[in-house]
Amino acid sequence: MRDECDSDALAREVLKLRQELANANNIIDAIRNGEVDALLMSGRDGEDGVYVLKGADRLYRVIVEEMQEGCLTLAPDGTVLFCNRRFAAMLGKPREEITGTSVYTLLESEDGELLKWISGVSRGGIKAEMKVRTGDGFSLPVLVTASEVKVDGEAFSCLIVTDLSEQKRRERMTKLIFDQSGEAIIVCDSQGKIARVNAAAAAMFGDGLLGADFNRRLFLTEERTGAVFHLQSAVAQGPVKGSEVCCAGPDGAAAVLLLSAGRLTAGDDARFMGYLVTMTNITEIKNYAREIGRLDRLNLIGQMAAGIGHGVRNPLTTVRGYLQFFLEKAGLAGHRESFRLMIDELDRANTIISDFLSLAKNKTIELQPTDLNKVIESVFPLLQADAFRRGCRLTLELAEIPQVTADEKEIRQCLLNLVQNGLDAVPEGGLVTVSTRWTGGEVIMAVHNDGPEIPPHVKEKLGTPFFTTKDKGTGLGLPVCFSIADRHNARLDVASRPSGTTFSLVFAEALRSAG
Repeated sequence: MRDECDSDALAREVLKLRQELANANNIIDAIRNGEVDALLMSGRDGEDGVYVLKGADRLYRVIVEEMQEGCLTLAPDGTVLFCNRRFAAMLGKPREEITGTSVYTLLESEDGELLKWISGVSRGGIKAEMKVRTGDGFSLPVLVTASEVKVDGEAFSCLIVTDLSEQKRRERMTKLIFDQSGEAIIVCDSQGKIARVNAAAAAMFGDGLLGADFNRRLFLTEERTGAVFHLQSAVAQGPVKGSEVCCAGPDGAAAVLLLSAGRLTAGDDARFMGYLVTMTNITEIKNYAREIGRLDRLNLIGQMAAGIGHGVRNPLTTVRGYLQFFLEKAGLAGHRESFRLMIDELDRANTIISDFLSLAKNKTIELQPTDLNKVIESVFPLLQADAFRRGCRLTLELAEIPQVTADEKEIRQCLLNLVQNGLDAVPEGGLVTVSTRWTGGEVIMAVHNDGPEIPPHVKEKLGTPFFTTKDKGTGLGLPVCFSIADRHNARLDVASRPSGTTFSLVFAEALRSAG
């Protein structure tokens, strides 16, 4: 009986000890998780005592728990002594899994970097971007601000951890927009040195932009006035919006850009950081506008030609007939030179009228399969004789090309006009080359001369009726060529550089494959 009583007492004692152990473990967990600031303990003499935990401060603890940044405390060996709820939420782990672990298991840095980082804290604190491992296996970018604190002579590391995932997402989005923008974007520092460019800017201006002076590297000029564009001076009175400037691209070709620029500022005090420049290539748009204007003028001239050309030619023919009649009269022999001069001038006027009529959009043409090489070879002796008379050289570079649908007479007239202009452009001894080629998609007849480059202000007016730079020119030769190209659904391209000028009649469709 006594043995049974002793057994029951022992069982009760064991149960009591287990309950006390569980309570002790709960208290330790609460202390570890920052849930306890003080303990109420019963002494052996029956008196209760309040024991405030080392470093505990209720207000401090509330602030730490409610702050939006993560906070944790490290022992000198890197063991996590404490973390707040925000840090646990960042990692997606319960705090009891974080407390007591090594910081090495939480960060994505290498051991060497971590040791350097920990030693940096002891030298006065650091701030660095790092990554922490989350519970679901991902890496979270964070900004860690660490400093050393001492409590009763013992050193600890206090870390404030800021979640950078949203900031990094915005940065990635900004970088994506920056890199994929069709506009050229250039960022300069406060001295005007190029600090950053996107892909469009690199494609527009070539390599060697970074670190270069904006004004010297790009050398832009105002499209309207030709004045040199200077970035700092341009934005001194405020942002520049939609200014048209000219530049030379990596291939040397001139381009017209729509430029906007302004100063970069940051902070509440609007601290000056540098310059932001955006540029859009509007060369094609400007060319299209000029082409539309030229076609409008040609259309107007063509309507006029159709209306009055024949009416003017008939009286001239009558006057010429009478002058020829007077030329044969013996009594007027003393005036024959005057009659011949008047006949020559009437013939010249008739030629101008013929060119004038060629501008008519509704001019009847006979389209048929045409070999451009044969057309060129048929008129080459005449062209070569003219070149020889001028003291110039004329060569042919004809490739195998397919036939095109064309009016042979009109193509011959276009070729004569283009070669005539080429011979006028070169000095004595100059070279004019007539060539053909097939790109697989286009058949091209080109006339190149090695004369001087056409000035930009002249080039933009080419094809305008009655515009000429020649003393005795009519200004109808090139407009006729443009009209011929238009009637053949072709185009007349002009490329002029210091090495010479090329006019290319381009047919987009061929009737058969070469060879």
